[in-house]
Amino acid sequence: MPGVLTTHRPVEEGERLPLPKGRLLRYNSPLAQVFLIGLVCFCCPGALTYPLYGASFLYYNHNHIEAFPVIAGTLLGIGAGFLWAAQGAIITSYPPPERRGTYISLFWCLYNLGGVFGGLFPFSFNYNHGSNAASVNDGTYIAFMAFMLVGAALTLLILPPNKIIRDDGSMATNFTFSSVTKEGKEILKLFVNWKMLLVLPAAWTSNFFYTYQFNNVNGVLFTLRTQGFNNIFYWSARMMGSTGIGCFLDFGFASCRKRGITGVLVVFVLGTAIWGGGLANQLRYKDGNWQDLIDFKDGRPFIGPFLLFFSYGLLDAMFQSLVYWIMGALATK
Repeated sequence: MPGVLTTHRPVEEGERLPLPKGRLLRYNSPLAQVFLIGLVCFCCPGALTYPLYGASFLYYNHNHIEAFPVIAGTLLGIGAGFLWAAQGAIITSYPPPERRGTYISLFWCLYNLGGVFGGLFPFSFNYNHGSNAASVNDGTYIAFMAFMLVGAALTLLILPPNKIIRDDGSMATNFTFSSVTKEGKEILKLFVNWKMLLVLPAAWTSNFFYTYQFNNVNGVLFTLRTQGFNNIFYWSARMMGSTGIGCFLDFGFASCRKRGITGVLVVFVLGTAIWGGGLANQLRYKDGNWQDLIDFKDGRPFIGPFLLFFSYGLLDAMFQSLVYWIMGALATK
């Protein structure tokens, strides 16, 4: 394959390998591979199990039998687990340490671009239905499935770690494949590593709020077309948040430690303020019911809940990008 260096001997620790000349964007560079995994997650964040999940809802739209969506959802969780484990390894270990935040934000922008399109499709398809649209139509699911299949195919282009060469000629990793038993033991050792134990609370909080934000805020307060409208800006806010925190973590201070501590403080203060606003909003409908659905054309009643949902997306990306950066920094120590 063009641009891929092949070698028939082990690469020594710290060895620099020759780079192909005249290649601004090499296929075997960390930048190209992070870009590629971003495209994969942009189209299909659960590999082949994701198109199956989309198909299950298309099936349910016509047959109203819940077994298929439930089984497809279970398989989606398994497939997504495999993909996101690989994605996390790529964006934390491939980039050069001094540009890790930038690479993480690049991935996050590409991935969240999928969410922007995910909001644009139902918004455009249901726009003329106004507040009367009660369900997502077939065209939405079919469009999603087409994107997902493209993303699943792109996974075939991702290179193994031992073929990735950084711009300075160093290997991204000297990792050699071992047995499943040994890998299992190494994973178990992480549960007694105090640094990784400190990361566990952040890992747990990284995804639990999605159900609340999409179902109890966007799904309860707004009309269907406005939910799609809000999703466009939610995922756009995530792109902005990741870019901001990524650039700061790379260029904020000379000291890596100072950048990390300041990043944690910024996310903490911002998170406290945003979730404080979320609590104030939730107290307006303690029973989880909202009588008059809000449409994006309603003016002032729309602005407050919309800005809250937008801020949720901004904070989420800043938080997750920061956690990825911290894990990458710990791995290089």
